[in-house]
Amino acid sequence: MSVVRSQQTAQIEVEGTGEVIEVTCSDLSWQESNEGEKAEGMGTQVLHYAEFEFEGVTATWEVWEYPEGRIELADPPVVRGGTLRRNFDFSLAP
Repeated sequence: MSVVRSQQTAQIEVEGTGEVIEVTCSDLSWQESNEGEKAEGMGTQVLHYAEFEFEGVTATWEVWEYPEGRIELADPPVVRGGTLRRNFDFSLAP
């Protein structure tokens, strides 16, 4: 399975204060969940997910890997307590 990477930073504006938080991909603790075998024998679909919390803001990212080493889908992050101003552009590394 691969490791989620990004050279960019995400920016989240905190609701109520307007403070803008910069988050790097390395700030996130990525977890993995295998979603089972897919058809055509191309391997297992893997969900990579991470959560970031800061002063009442919670942001969750989900990146789907399928086949191995390729991003199938990067869901828009769910942000509570703030507004996403800039997202990551993800890649996968072995």
